Amino acid sequence: MSQSIISKGIAKFSEGMLDEAETLFCSAIETEPSNAEAWFLRGKTRRQKGDLTGANNDFYKALDLDPNHQQARVGVEMLQQIFAFRNTDLYNV
Repeated sequence: MSQSIISKGIAKFSEGMLDEAETLFCSAIETEPSNAEAWFLRGKTRRQKGDLTGANNDFYKALDLDPNHQQARVGVEMLQQIFAFRNTDLYNV
């Protein structure tokens, strides 16, 4: 069941309909909470929407469920570089 929801979410993501894609990936997670791919795809969608914290949490959850999920690992590494690059001193002007 969750696989067909994921397929629909991927199609929405490809069309740039990110809110709809995120909703579908949330449904897939509700249906099958142990599906690492659903967590990864929701994280990818959240990253695209600019929700970096949400994306990071989803990527870590995907890795928790499947430690060999390479795309989730790359997502975490990429976000860690973004977080490390931020200079909080710039906000204290």
